[in-house]
Amino acid sequence: YKHIIMKNYKILIIEDSFIVSELLKFTLQKSPNFQIDVCNTIADLDKQDHNYDIMLLDHYLGKSKGIQLTGLDLLINRKKWLCNVPVIIFSSQKDNDIAIKYIEEGAINYISKDEDDFIDKIQLSIHSIIDNIQSQENLQKIREQTLQTLKKNV
Repeated sequence: YKHIIMKNYKILIIEDSFIVSELLKFTLQKSPNFQIDVCNTIADLDKQDHNYDIMLLDHYLGKSKGIQLTGLDLLINRKKWLCNVPVIIFSSQKDNDIAIKYIEEGAINYISKDEDDFIDKIQLSIHSIIDNIQSQENLQKIREQTLQTLKKNV
């Protein structure tokens, strides 16, 4: 059994606050295996290549055409490229009802920005997702190897 080497992961941060997004980007880029892209507006989101492994999504996304947009709007109206991307929500909102709605819409985690260790919690959540992705990839490789072995013996 060979140890699987960690691959590179593309992470998209969607956050309207430039300061918060840059802090997250700076912290996450310390890992050589993370490629980080940032969107500070919904218009920026349309310019991305949409090939991400993980997405970090803020609750408040600023206004578009005078209407306040939220990450929940984005999740509910998600486009095809977002369907299989694990999403971590981070917000200054401590409203449990909002958190529940996010999880029901498919988010993996909801982390409050008001906590001193919120970036640590985001990193832990990212690593849990990566562990899960790697486990799924390992299981797929085992299946393929088993199938090849069985076919040789037919």
